[in-house]
Amino acid sequence: MIHRYGSVFTHEFFINDHIRRFFEAEHHANDTLYFYPLSIVYCLYPWGLFVIAGLIAALVNIRKNTGNIDVFLLCWISVVFVIFSPAHSKLVSYIFPLYPALALIGGNFIMEKITSPQSGRLFFGLSLGTFLILLLIPAAIVVVLVKFPFYLSSVVPAYAYLIITLAISLVYLYFIVRKRYIFGLGVLAGYLLVILSSLLFVSGDIEPYVSSYKACAYLTRNYTVDSVILSSKTYARGVRHFTDKMVAVNGIRTGDFFSPHPIPFLKTEEEVKDFLRTQPITCCVVTKSSAKQIQGLAGTEFTVRELNVIGNRYVIEVRRTESKR
Repeated sequence: MIHRYGSVFTHEFFINDHIRRFFEAEHHANDTLYFYPLSIVYCLYPWGLFVIAGLIAALVNIRKNTGNIDVFLLCWISVVFVIFSPAHSKLVSYIFPLYPALALIGGNFIMEKITSPQSGRLFFGLSLGTFLILLLIPAAIVVVLVKFPFYLSSVVPAYAYLIITLAISLVYLYFIVRKRYIFGLGVLAGYLLVILSSLLFVSGDIEPYVSSYKACAYLTRNYTVDSVILSSKTYARGVRHFTDKMVAVNGIRTGDFFSPHPIPFLKTEEEVKDFLRTQPITCCVVTKSSAKQIQGLAGTEFTVRELNVIGNRYVIEVRRTESKR
């Protein structure tokens, strides 16, 4: 890479991606002290309560000088936090190395409690709390079905998923109430497998909201694209990749990229107009707000036509009117 790109690569990879991101936040909303602790809680779903209790138990064991393995695991976790928490650029993936240690702490806590006759009440309370956490997904499905059905191309898989997750949650509750914790933990593990496998059935509904692939495929298959595509900032990389066309970014009220990008970044309405004047037809893959901005600045100089809406990607066409050619 250094041989091919020289200082461009070394500056981007070493200085920008590592040194600069330590001192400056690329994702400003993540630059908080509680970002990583909250990330751990929701990334451990549905085992979070057991792991949190395990962390507390590990600290107690250390104070009693009975937790040598706990010292090792807590050092493991602390090192990751010490390295990444001071950095202003924060992402969940940065702290992946600590999750094996958290899993060991949670698993060790569960084994100790289900084999100890003195800890039944504590484990029962944690298990009931976990049951309530399990209900979050069925509750979320109900909210989506009632208030946001347009996010689902078919409601049949959603109803099936609702029934399955609710049934598994109730089976888990049955075993917990009967104090058959081993069976309950097995159901809990199975619940996670259902969540992961269900992605195979709902990926078609989710993909248009997380990827520009379908929007770009629709554009390139149905229209001749022989000019620079106008894209929203968050879609620029996907549009460039999936269309193999040059892109420009509508950057009105979005802020610059964290890193310098070698593409036109249009910060004002006049810059967008100037760009649209350079080509007779401009195809766009943009957000809803960006589509409204383009429609608002079109006036009589441009004609804007909505070609399709795929997920949250608006595929539109902007033509210069004849009087301005």
